[in-house]
Amino acid sequence: HAAKSILAITFDESRRAAITCGRDGAIHFWNQDFSLLHSVNLQPQYCCAMDISPKYRTVYSCLYTPDEPSFASCACYAWSGSSWAQRGSILTRPEWKIVPAVKALQGPREGHFLLAEQHSSGNPAVAKNVIGYYDPISAPSFDKISPSTYYYEHADLITCLALWTSAQQADIFFSGSKDGVVHMWDTRIQTPAATFGTTDAPEGTGRAHDAFITSLDANEFLLLSAGYDRKCLFWDPRKPQIPVLSIPMENQVARAAMMSRNVAAVALSSPPNAVTSRSLLTVELTTGVQTAAVVSEGMRASSTRYMDLRWVPSESALYAGSTVGTLDVYTFVALQ
Repeated sequence: HAAKSILAITFDESRRAAITCGRDGAIHFWNQDFSLLHSVNLQPQYCCAMDISPKYRTVYSCLYTPDEPSFASCACYAWSGSSWAQRGSILTRPEWKIVPAVKALQGPREGHFLLAEQHSSGNPAVAKNVIGYYDPISAPSFDKISPSTYYYEHADLITCLALWTSAQQADIFFSGSKDGVVHMWDTRIQTPAATFGTTDAPEGTGRAHDAFITSLDANEFLLLSAGYDRKCLFWDPRKPQIPVLSIPMENQVARAAMMSRNVAAVALSSPPNAVTSRSLLTVELTTGVQTAAVVSEGMRASSTRYMDLRWVPSESALYAGSTVGTLDVYTFVALQ
């Protein structure tokens, strides 16, 4: 990615190949051997978030325009049989100020997606932060879809979305925001099913973190939340008041991902000009032990900073997108 940060990674299980987007304005569609299938040039925009619907082999992407920060859009790419092609025109809505996160739904709702949105209100000092539910399958074209519902409650920018992967909880998803709030939602209800953490007395709302939440991920047992307060918190979604486990980190967390029931990967965001050999860690939940990930050359600890992580269970591999445009792959064995 032309030595620019990789901002998001997703993985096409059908082709066993990665898809990446970066600050260079490109979306790269890779082959299984890591040769490049083809690229999409979005300049002057760039893709800041994306996710894939495996069944429909469709990628949803959030686009940002640095020269026009109040112009946001969403694009859709579908597998055509030999390559990826844009489906319809780019979707944009006049009220969008920024669309920072997207999540493709699974199970009976696969093909639909959730979009974190910040709306302009006419008053620059006031913005509305919502999650839109979109059904592109029943729309005549991608640029014509409208949200079938909105989910309200966040007072600040929504930074990340995650799904509960339990088959019995296919309608449940999670959202985290810049002000440290994490909500749990049922897609059928417009208000949160729960709010994580202790109640903030002045505002009367629950707060999971003391700072910007950069990452949410979940498996069928736990929700992982992490952010700039240098904490990784692990929650039982059925008991959202107090985390099951709180693990302090030495620096702010850029991204975190569940790798198994008991192991998580954490990418640390080092302060400017800091030198660290512990930028990518694995965390053992049963013991709290943190282990620096190593690269194969000389088994040295990785000091590369990463902006996104994607665990691919079928490969037993962690895909990590770096701040210098490289896609690094770490393989693991015998994860519990």
